[in-house]
Amino acid sequence: EMKSKKVKYEERLRDLKKRKEEISASLEEVDILGLRKELREKTAESREISAKLNALIEKIRDKTEVLLDLRTRKETLEKYKKEVETNEKLLKDLDNFVSVLKITQQQLREEFVKTVNLLMNSIWSDLYPYGDFDEIRLTVEDDYLLQMKRGGTWLSVDGIVSGGERSMACLALRIAFSLAFIPNLRWLILDEPTHNLDINAIENFSALLSEKITKFAEQVFIITHEERISEGLENVYKLERKKELNEPTRVSRL
Repeated sequence: EMKSKKVKYEERLRDLKKRKEEISASLEEVDILGLRKELREKTAESREISAKLNALIEKIRDKTEVLLDLRTRKETLEKYKKEVETNEKLLKDLDNFVSVLKITQQQLREEFVKTVNLLMNSIWSDLYPYGDFDEIRLTVEDDYLLQMKRGGTWLSVDGIVSGGERSMACLALRIAFSLAFIPNLRWLILDEPTHNLDINAIENFSALLSEKITKFAEQVFIITHEERISEGLENVYKLERKKELNEPTRVSRL
């Protein structure tokens, strides 16, 4: 509309200029005073129109800048809208993936616990020399619990059984973990495995190392102060030093 008015005013301005020229050409035939009066009126009108035209041009310039800014904002909003739609789809896919992952994690945990329990019970009778605890298991409640079964009742290893029984249960659990995680790497490394064990348990453990350890381990590394478990084993080394003399450690093969 403003542009239309601009064209209209420009046409009118041209008409006035043309009229002015016609008046100037016919000065001799027309009353000079009347022409001067008409010229002043037309000049004033021309100035008024020019002022309106300039104002319209300025408004058009301002509105054009606003329009360009609005177009830019619209393009940005459309871009954001597409990004939001894409992100919502990705978020939905991620939620589905998390749900599937949780289900898979639960299934893997159940299968892993089942495997660990099978492995523990396959070696439990060899590790534990007494018959009062006939089974052992790892169970999941609010947390993981290691339990042993006595007389049909499952008892928690933590805080209920003796230190030696706890040591044997933890040893069985570690061996089972090793076999479950890396079944082809059959190394067993034990640091003070006879801690808290009584003499009978130590002797049984020594016999296990000599006779049955190959069932679940190809190489065994043991660090211990208990010399009795070294009987019947190969590659036994003794490390000793005199601390009071600050001597270096001496290694001798037994």
